[in-house]
Amino acid sequence: MTESSINDLEIKDYSESPRIQENIFGQRSSIRFFDPKDREDMRRLKETCNDPKAKKWMDELEEMEDDDFIEWSKEQGKGNSFLFAIAGEPEVVTKEDIGETQGFVYFYSEASEKRRAARLEKEGMLPKGTVKGQTVFEISYATFPDSPPKQVSSALRQACIWINNHAGNVDEDSLEPKMIVMAFISPENSESRLVLEAAGFEKKGETKYDKDSEEKDEVYILNWKLLNDKLKESSLQKISPQLRNIPV
Repeated sequence: MTESSINDLEIKDYSESPRIQENIFGQRSSIRFFDPKDREDMRRLKETCNDPKAKKWMDELEEMEDDDFIEWSKEQGKGNSFLFAIAGEPEVVTKEDIGETQGFVYFYSEASEKRRAARLEKEGMLPKGTVKGQTVFEISYATFPDSPPKQVSSALRQACIWINNHAGNVDEDSLEPKMIVMAFISPENSESRLVLEAAGFEKKGETKYDKDSEEKDEVYILNWKLLNDKLKESSLQKISPQLRNIPV
């Protein structure tokens, strides 16, 4: 099989047929899926992953080649994994960067994530009986070098809502999402901590990512109420300046 090269891909023109992306009112960024056939999309994904800041916290990025990035970008629900591009919004990025990749948010759900969540339940970081019958996702994310701030937390909020609408389910009695979203970060990763807290995640404690891990990671779990409160707050902040300019 011939290895794919990002430089061999075409540069797509979306001026007449814009990419489909989603944005919740008041949010600083949009989310969409990557286009594995677009050179610029793949270049930005690769550059995001090759940024030393990303590689410092994600060891798995070290061995990735061009064809790995192209294949990874196709994870749009296959195997219950979703790789979202963080897309630039007009009020936040330059004209040239509108709609272009500002980083990524990755949701993945395999047997290992379910086992890890069960271990968190056993260690008291999730209420007893929580994991059974729930969809469990783990997340990772990174920002494109030198992109404007606060876009990742905005994208993460929206991706959680999108994922639950498309791959989660709701408790019939409480109407709460039956989906656990969790993140494991190094205690030294202060930037990642701020992203999670801004997106509605709460720290539940510390544990080893795997049983043979040398160090403990901080454990963050999505609080759906906090997430919705933050979405409402962002919407009100967007509306308030407009209201002040309405003549009465």
